[in-house]
Amino acid sequence: MRRKQNAFTLIELLVVISIIALLISILMPALASAKKQARFVICQSNLKQMQLGLIYYKDEYEDKLIPYQDRGVQMCWMAWIDDQVDNVDEIRVCPETPLEGWKSYAGFCVWGSAKTLWTCSFVPPDKNEVDPDEKIYQYGSYTMNGWLYIDDPYTGMANPDKVFKKYTAIKRPGETPCFSDANWLDHWPVDTASFPTNINLKEGGGNEPDLSRLLIDRHNCRINHSFADGHAGPTTLPELWTLNWHNGYIPRYNAPDYENLY
Repeated sequence: MRRKQNAFTLIELLVVISIIALLISILMPALASAKKQARFVICQSNLKQMQLGLIYYKDEYEDKLIPYQDRGVQMCWMAWIDDQVDNVDEIRVCPETPLEGWKSYAGFCVWGSAKTLWTCSFVPPDKNEVDPDEKIYQYGSYTMNGWLYIDDPYTGMANPDKVFKKYTAIKRPGETPCFSDANWLDHWPVDTASFPTNINLKEGGGNEPDLSRLLIDRHNCRINHSFADGHAGPTTLPELWTLNWHNGYIPRYNAPDYENLY
């Protein structure tokens, strides 16, 4: 007598496969959202570590902030942070801006975007120790608030009353960004800046003082910052005008919400 075998019918298998496919379709967006949130948190951690590097720097140099130049040669602020932290190559890049490919355009100063790095070359300050034709290449995802430079020969010299000069001169440290998500390495916002009307949040960019270097869609139109009091956190794009960017900055609360550009 033949035994009866227990097995799934074709209909049952199709039902199971359909249920699995449905569950995957439900879970995939949640998984993608969780990954994006993780990258968002890592970005904040990077900025917080950069802020600690700046704090260590000012502690070592008697409350002074970062110089724009070294022995008359322009330097990137990241070189000074590199002296204070051990992992600057890990924290200079937001996870939303892949590292791959940056060396292909390292010989030029190239703007970044919401999803790409900026890169810039600098002349070595001491040409007696290195080849004068050799360039020091810097790259990253973040910008420094230019009003923190102590010797900026351009914007700072033209507006000396706006420069902080020393770390303890920052009167609203919890509202004063030092490093931020951006598509270029530094910027100088002013409280009289007009609100930009034609911007590309995928690219960002443009000349200051309109905060356009921070107007990028990297984290769903939220911008991560590290602040002078040591904490890191995000703001929305309209909230950029409410922060304390320079000495005597007057916050503005009437920025457009840019909803049509999100």
